[in-house]
Amino acid sequence: MALVSLPAELLLPILDDLGPRFFHQNVRRLTISKRWYALAWPVFARELILTSASLARFVSDEAVFRRMEPHIASARLSIGGKKLRFKPGDLGAVYVARKDKLSKTDSTRLRKVATKLQQCPALRSLRLNFTLDSPNTQLPFADLVGLRHLTSLEIDAILLPAVPRGTTTDDCWCCHINRLLCSLRRLRCRISPACRRLLEIDRAVGSGLPVGLEELIINLDCRTTLDWMPRSCRYMPYGPYPPGSGFTHFDGIKTQAAALALHMTRPRMVRVIEYDCQAREIRAFDALTGRQSRLPRDYEWDAEGELIEDDGQRGARQQRLLQYIWSLVS
Repeated sequence: MALVSLPAELLLPILDDLGPRFFHQNVRRLTISKRWYALAWPVFARELILTSASLARFVSDEAVFRRMEPHIASARLSIGGKKLRFKPGDLGAVYVARKDKLSKTDSTRLRKVATKLQQCPALRSLRLNFTLDSPNTQLPFADLVGLRHLTSLEIDAILLPAVPRGTTTDDCWCCHINRLLCSLRRLRCRISPACRRLLEIDRAVGSGLPVGLEELIINLDCRTTLDWMPRSCRYMPYGPYPPGSGFTHFDGIKTQAAALALHMTRPRMVRVIEYDCQAREIRAFDALTGRQSRLPRDYEWDAEGELIEDDGQRGARQQRLLQYIWSLVS
């Protein structure tokens, strides 16, 4: 029996296993037959994928959005004028930008997308990937991360622009993300650079609500070869720790992550990633155990990594080894 001839109760689980990505890779896979199309469309529509090229078409085609609206469970926006590629360098791997024009109307279109996504009752996951070709380009960041009912937010935006002068202190990107810490279950974030307000615990738990986060990953690995390096907020990345004090930005975020983990109801992973310039390696700090691990150059954010022993752990291990050797010879 052909796959398309299976009863709907058997075909639907198969389509669910294939998932939205199967159809997004080639939309012609939807057009096998009318019956197949009717069953596959809700699966295809579960994930909305937008790029600079498809943004205008999505905003203008109201009919397609209305058909997708009740099914959209996750949205992935990859918008920007510079696409980054990973390339080995003298200081480890760096991000090299390839020039690609960014439409000046992208910001307006993104606001319209945010308005449309507010109407999606099933939307729970949002992934934002922004790279910009101008430090003056403005994004409707608050509109996008302010979507209701989000439980998962992933932001990878190495080249976010600076917050305009004259804005209030609560208008930086980090403040908008901080407001979501009590409502999200999963947060992965890389913005350049993250300021101390990102994980400021008084702002996060001041309302008295429990922190429902189960997974928190803050990635501070923002290496780039671009001539300009825009700031994602107007605050010094060292926060209250002045340069030369020996207390780095990485240390500050680590301390905040460990403090925030104490307020989480069911923490599974609380991690801070950085690139160690002296060791020329990528390190991940586990705020739940206090241990650090070494990640490969082309790493996944949640990769297990190679555990790095501190002097105390190394000494204890050597002592146990000596005791074992002594037991063999005595």
